[in-house]
Amino acid sequence: MPEVNKQTVFYILAYQDTYFKELIANWQIKLTSLAGIGIEVPLGQVQNTKLTVHVEISRQVRFYSSHPICVWFPQPYDQLVNLLPGKINIANLCVRLFTEQIHKVMVTCVDEQNHELVRGWILNISPTVPPISQVFDIQAARDQMKTYIVKYANKQNNEVLLIFKSSNTQILKLVETRYLFKAQQIQDITLQIHRVGEMEKAEVKVFIGDEDRSRDTFDCLLFRITYI
Repeated sequence: MPEVNKQTVFYILAYQDTYFKELIANWQIKLTSLAGIGIEVPLGQVQNTKLTVHVEISRQVRFYSSHPICVWFPQPYDQLVNLLPGKINIANLCVRLFTEQIHKVMVTCVDEQNHELVRGWILNISPTVPPISQVFDIQAARDQMKTYIVKYANKQNNEVLLIFKSSNTQILKLVETRYLFKAQQIQDITLQIHRVGEMEKAEVKVFIGDEDRSRDTFDCLLFRITYI
């Protein structure tokens, strides 16, 4: 394997006969070793990190993620970016997980003009579970959707727009995901409970955060669902 972010080039030749007389195909193989980055992310929260990209010549590039649902590039890095030689080029990256599994995501920086891989990274993303604020035990029918209402209180002394996100929308879906709370106000939050496959039980977390401080999770609710 080549050094990190270095490239090894080799060729595979195909001949018509065993005497290598007639060449029928020639493939160029470029093998690039990617840098590994370990990231710890609190479940349900957006974690911002930065990538540094060094180039020898000026390039216009685009950044890509193999899993844009949990790893993405915010503006303006989701568009064409100009990289300059002789300086440290920085790209912002956002990471968010809703499940407790470790994720491996590849992100790449590609020259827009000649489609050359400029840099690449493998992100090893480990989630950390925030403290559970409240637990709800729910019984739901096996063969039909169940509507469930929970009450949630704004603990702040000011108006706030709160965002509710489910860790598994196939099982637990929020009818509304954005609620505007007045100071110390209590509101009803409507949920829809579904059954996936033949499961007997399920656990789903709901993360609650402030839109103005999207990196923060104020509360984490745990719903333990038993199908009857």
